Amino acid sequence: QSMITLRGHTGAVFSAAYAKRLTAYGDQGPGGIYRTDTATNTTIPWGVVPNAGNTTHGPVGLGDLAFWDVVGKEGLGDIDLSEDGTRLFVVNLADRNLYEYDATADAMAAPLSVTPIPASACPVGAPGDWRPFGLGVRDNVLYVGGVCSGESTGLRSDVSAAVWTFDITGSPASPALALQRPLDFLRGEV
Repeated sequence: QSMITLRGHTGAVFSAAYAKRLTAYGDQGPGGIYRTDTATNTTIPWGVVPNAGNTTHGPVGLGDLAFWDVVGKEGLGDIDLSEDGTRLFVVNLADRNLYEYDATADAMAAPLSVTPIPASACPVGAPGDWRPFGLGVRDNVLYVGGVCSGESTGLRSDVSAAVWTFDITGSPASPALALQRPLDFLRGEV
């Protein structure tokens, strides 16, 4: 299982499932979040983010081709804590939503909020090309970064990066586009 880890203010480390070829998910599947107590060095399943994907791995000897197109589209992206360590934010790569959970709970409860991460940085008619992933928190602002892959159009001019901000003084409010940059530079031959 590949994981993204994060140290909390309460002595806990949260880790999340990430889709990777030739690597199985943990026992919680593609939406799994785990919590490690740093005092006892024990890791337990904390909960499962819904709708994170359902593609199964193919035969390893054949390069796991069934999973080739899943990386970056299923499982979980980045996770991050609010600055006071009480809320855990999670990017669901499959449904492209931002999930917010109570990080002080011993086990995951229902999300405090589920907020769509806008795909408007992508060309009209290509919202499926939006790949949100990265998170960062500073001064009660949550930054959510991602790329528009250009996969559906095949046009280099449709590849871009975007960063959205969410005011998290309460539950994440309406996002604001903070940055958008083209990624249309030549990358070599394909």
